[in-house]
Amino acid sequence: MQSQLYLPGKELEKLLGEPLTPDAMPSNLYAGKPRLIIPTVRTSLDAGETFKLKALVLRNAPKELALYWKPLGGIEYRKSEFSHVNRGVYQLALRMNITYDFEYFVEVVTVGGEKLRFPASAPEMNQTVVVMKRTNLRQRRA
Repeated sequence: MQSQLYLPGKELEKLLGEPLTPDAMPSNLYAGKPRLIIPTVRTSLDAGETFKLKALVLRNAPKELALYWKPLGGIEYRKSEFSHVNRGVYQLALRMNITYDFEYFVEVVTVGGEKLRFPASAPEMNQTVVVMKRTNLRQRRA
């Protein structure tokens, strides 16, 4: 992959007869504005299953990164902090015995005080998770 990225520059250097300046080469660092990415969005969960979520934060390490969740239609949010894995990757696991549908949003507070949320409509409209009740297959057939 890396050779495909740098090969055109090497070819250009041959044509020009001199090396390219460092600013003409692709950067290894993200230079855009801060971003919050949730790569996999869970919409359902088996009753009792651990709810796992991964978050990617681009730009700088956040001042705060948390999941805010409540029972579907509830009023009061609970807060759970993400733990840092590596290079802008964070993870969270709710190991509680969740047996009810719930809604959540993820919020990043940057060092500069900017707030990023997933989904963007939060907290007015959150991401929802439906908890599937376990049933015995034999009982269903009877």
